[in-house]
Amino acid sequence: MSEDQTRAQRFLSAFSAIEDILSTQQYLRNTTEDWTPFSTLVHNSETLLHSHKEQLKRLAKLRNAIAHGDYRNGEPIADPREETVEQIAHIHNLLAKPPLLIDALAQSNKPRIFQPTDPISEFLSLVTQFNFSQVPVKVTKGYDLLTTNAVARWFAANYEAQTIDASVSDVLAYAESGDRLQTVNPSTTTVDAIRLFSGLADTSSEPPAALLVRGTMGTPPQKLCVRSDLTLLYAQLEGAN
Repeated sequence: MSEDQTRAQRFLSAFSAIEDILSTQQYLRNTTEDWTPFSTLVHNSETLLHSHKEQLKRLAKLRNAIAHGDYRNGEPIADPREETVEQIAHIHNLLAKPPLLIDALAQSNKPRIFQPTDPISEFLSLVTQFNFSQVPVKVTKGYDLLTTNAVARWFAANYEAQTIDASVSDVLAYAESGDRLQTVNPSTTTVDAIRLFSGLADTSSEPPAALLVRGTMGTPPQKLCVRSDLTLLYAQLEGAN
């Protein structure tokens, strides 16, 4: 957006760009007969946070007031505040160039990948030293998730033996459906990740407990994202709002 534009012009420009992106993403408004309402585009969007949807619904009223209000010398008289213009510009930027999950996790290390034959004592060491609560395990079909919850269930079933002489595979047998790990591509956006954790992306199965970001071909996974990272993910998207 040009710095020479008024706040109203910058606001309308960003609003129009958002409309174009949402309609393109949803394959709508391809003909003059198809004029899907903006409210529907926002409601059906899979690339907007709920909070941004609510903001856009409110900003749509302001857009109508500006676009259909009085004009002087070809420019709208109504003029939004600078913070309002920055707010809609921020949402437009998120849609035009969606932040990636892997960038939100830039400060985290690559995950330690366990093997089924590894002793469970190695995982317990990570739990006590680094406060880990889950790690990926390479299995035949891909990756499983070993969690402290599974360890607790395994221990409850075997406490009379008074031993931790068990393998990762032994403990994985006590995993439940909520201990699900889902692998995702490096191109996965932060909004995609939030939708996966919330269950919005797939209502046919329980939301994953963690996301494993795959590496490029022939390289190990790059990042592990767990539910406690959600605050970090939201912070990346909220930005300067």
